[in-house]
Amino acid sequence: LLEERAGGGSGGGSDEAYDVVAPNGRGYRVRWALDNTRGLVLAATHERSIALPYVPALLERVRDAFGRAHEPGKLDYADAFDAKFDAIRADLEDASELTAPPSGDGGAGGGATAAQAGAAEGAGSSAERDR
Repeated sequence: LLEERAGGGSGGGSDEAYDVVAPNGRGYRVRWALDNTRGLVLAATHERSIALPYVPALLERVRDAFGRAHEPGKLDYADAFDAKFDAIRADLEDASELTAPPSGDGGAGGGATAAQAGAAEGAGSSAERDR
C-alpha cells in the first residue's frame, strides 16, 4: 500500500502522506519515511485537524538516527533508542513553537504535541517490529 501511495516506492523521503477517515468519522493523516537500504518503514499518524508541521522533519531525523543504531536481527530498541527519539522530538517541537505564530486558542498546541508524541513513538516501535 505504501508503495502505491509513494508512486512505486522508489523514494526514501518523508514527504509521503495519506489522509484516512476512520470508521468513527475522524480524519487522520499518515506520514511515512522509507529506509530502503535497511527495509524499514517509519510512520507517524495524527489527527488531520491538528497542524504538526514538524512531522516530516521528525520522520527524516528518526530514520537517520535509527538507521545508525539499527542492527540486523535485533528487535528490541526500547532501551537504546527511546531517549534519542525523545530528544529529536523535543528539539523539533521547541523549534516549531519558536516559529509558530501566537495562538489565542488557550494552548491547543500542547495537546497536539502529546498526540504526536504517542503516535510517533508507536511508529518507531512498529518499524522495529516490521523488520
